[in-house]
Amino acid sequence: MQFLSLLLDASSPKVQVGLLDEQRWLAFRCRESPALTGLFQAAQECLSEANLRWEQINSFFYCQGPGSQLGLRLAAMAIAAWQWSTFIASAPKVYTYGSLHLKAALLKQSGIQAPFHLLSYFRPGQWNCLSVNEAEDHFNVVKDEAVPELQGKRFFLQFHAAQQDLPAEGEWLDYRIDLLPSLLGDKDLFKAVDKATPFSPSPNEYVPWAGSRHGSKAKSPLLEAPSKD
Repeated sequence: MQFLSLLLDASSPKVQVGLLDEQRWLAFRCRESPALTGLFQAAQECLSEANLRWEQINSFFYCQGPGSQLGLRLAAMAIAAWQWSTFIASAPKVYTYGSLHLKAALLKQSGIQAPFHLLSYFRPGQWNCLSVNEAEDHFNVVKDEAVPELQGKRFFLQFHAAQQDLPAEGEWLDYRIDLLPSLLGDKDLFKAVDKATPFSPSPNEYVPWAGSRHGSKAKSPLLEAPSKD
């Protein structure tokens, strides 16, 4: 059976979709458009360009992030729907990869030597950080004040529409995956999974409402003890 995979990467403002065989793109699209419409349009365009049908797809590649949570979730939902749809003959396999890990592999392939760090915005005052060293790579979430202490080159990736102020000197990099097929043999980069699931650096944190947090010391009447009268 011919290896034919549909790749979806909606981690950045650029929606990137392509059809892959074992070694190359059969078709590829990269455009700045909302993931909700861009993913489906680009997938159909790739199939048409390669003169292929949905039922010929036997695997998916999915970027799990970090990146735009909306884009990552939409891409995961699309794969889940297509994976079990009637127009695909058998449930295709899913291979996942990390956006920072992919960019790090492409940088090393281009001749950039460790140590270096890839960072992307996580939340106010915090950054996703992949530190690439000679021995191994390490992912962590770092605060603004810790970024200047990172030894080696610092590269920043913009995964959100609004550009953030940099907490330290560094270089903005464009997130493009055109050269991804050259890394398909890297078994450490691509992982086989049961389903596409967005990566989350840490569990969602929910803070209960309190009047004092909003400048009010008043309690809700629903929380007051009932009268004994």
